[in-house]
Amino acid sequence: MRIGIITSWMRLGWGVDLTLHFTASALTALGNEVRLYTAEHDGSFAAAPYTIVHRPLAADALFPRLEWRARKHVRYFADEPNDAYLIATQPYFYYPWLLPQPTVNYEFGIVPTTGFPWSRKFMWSYMKATQFYLYHPGAAAIVSNSDFTRRELPSFLQTKTRTIYHGVEHYDPLHPDHDFLFPSPLLVPDPRNPRCPVAAPVDRRSNRELREEFRRENDFADSDVVGLYVGRINPVAQPYKGVAELFATIPKVMKDEKRLKWVMVGLGGEADANMCRAAGMIPLLNLPDWQMRKIFVGCDFYASASKWEGFNLPIMEAQYFGRPVVAYNRAAHPEVVKAPTSGYLVNDAREFERAIRELTANEKARADLGREGARYAAGFTWRRCATAFEELFHDIVQGWESAGRRTSVVNDIDEDSGRTYGPPHAHPDHCRSPGPDTRRLQPPCGNSRGPGVGGDQP
Repeated sequence: MRIGIITSWMRLGWGVDLTLHFTASALTALGNEVRLYTAEHDGSFAAAPYTIVHRPLAADALFPRLEWRARKHVRYFADEPNDAYLIATQPYFYYPWLLPQPTVNYEFGIVPTTGFPWSRKFMWSYMKATQFYLYHPGAAAIVSNSDFTRRELPSFLQTKTRTIYHGVEHYDPLHPDHDFLFPSPLLVPDPRNPRCPVAAPVDRRSNRELREEFRRENDFADSDVVGLYVGRINPVAQPYKGVAELFATIPKVMKDEKRLKWVMVGLGGEADANMCRAAGMIPLLNLPDWQMRKIFVGCDFYASASKWEGFNLPIMEAQYFGRPVVAYNRAAHPEVVKAPTSGYLVNDAREFERAIRELTANEKARADLGREGARYAAGFTWRRCATAFEELFHDIVQGWESAGRRTSVVNDIDEDSGRTYGPPHAHPDHCRSPGPDTRRLQPPCGNSRGPGVGGDQP
């Protein structure tokens, strides 16, 4: 099947971008022809097994104006030889009303606006109103990344919404499906030539070797208990993430529990790193993704004080590598944490602190919870995710055709130019839809493969 995925940007380090990359890679591995269209990219995914197509769109903080600008690409997408589309982000969610192909809108959830400035509150409120009541009703189906995000939708949309969970094994090159689902590496900057990225290494050493190396690099004693947080580091930019609570709670526990050390991993600048150091935490910021397995196996447990998550991939990643977790009993956390057997779900700051202290002091609890967490997380795979998407696309295309809807491109008159737009084979190239040139990304400098670490590069 020919599947198109439309998104605003593809940048390494952003959760939605990574999940789209893993989903597209897995769908390609299952035999589908996948094209991912993006308005912006940083080149990290240029070696991906699917096709990345750059469709530039000038950024604009005012969503209504950005949506208006995005209309110029509709003809182009209608002409593309895709059987169906997955619309992943704004400003494209209204496309289902305009495209002749069946579309699926991907709902990752609308974050709470408490603590945001009024301008951002307005934009998020606009997104919620338009997605829920204007745009999603036009889609052939909706996919949510958790039952929580599905329940957040209006009741009339829930009936055509299917929950498809993300996979979680992507950082594990020892997983039997890894080379099949992700045959191409991510690209990372080359310090010797920043304009020419190179393939990220694949580290196939054992988890034990990586754990020992991580703890040696950071001067952790064997008796130290290392806690971990992965995500946005700045406590102001996204208040719902609960980072401010981490900065208030962890140093207090570390003062009493001398064995506890804390690692903060994520995106951030020097000011964020200094804030971590001032709180006695170790900042490991802007790390390449291929080092994340070493981080997870090197630490002893994971904690997040976030009050809202549509899924919370780092919590699942920690459990996959056998690390117990602490999270708030809110949003999607009851779905991704099998409490009380794989971690603790808490209801307030006091319970959060108590759970941190318990995992610091109780080695047996860490082992038991971590073992059950690994067993639970093993069921969240990208093969299962891609198979569910594949089945959904087959269902909507079949239903579209049975209903007599058009699955070929539009064939009408453009009011501005008077040109006729129809199937690409029916018209010369100059009658293709107007707009910026399409650039199909290629690995920069020809670098599509690189040397592995402790094993061959897939």
